[in-house]
Amino acid sequence: YLTGATPVPCIRCNERVKFRDLLQTARELDALAHVALGCTNAEVAQRLSISAETVKAYLRSAGQKLGTRTRFEAVTRARSLGLLP
Repeated sequence: YLTGATPVPCIRCNERVKFRDLLQTARELDALAHVALGCTNAEVAQRLSISAETVKAYLRSAGQKLGTRTRFEAVTRARSLGLLP
């Protein structure tokens, strides 16, 4: 899903930035993509071979960077930016 080359508006300043500058790691987007598929934190953790606490940290970080408060908002925002199908 993530190429990092397409500029998107920054949530904080509205400048055009590359998405890879918004999300620190591709793993944050991996976790968010699984959530978009309807996976629970435990299911995401199992599929990515990480702990559920790490999943929570990834989703929290991605949500902050996307300017959202909930999982649903984060997925919706990522989709509106063309980052998730």
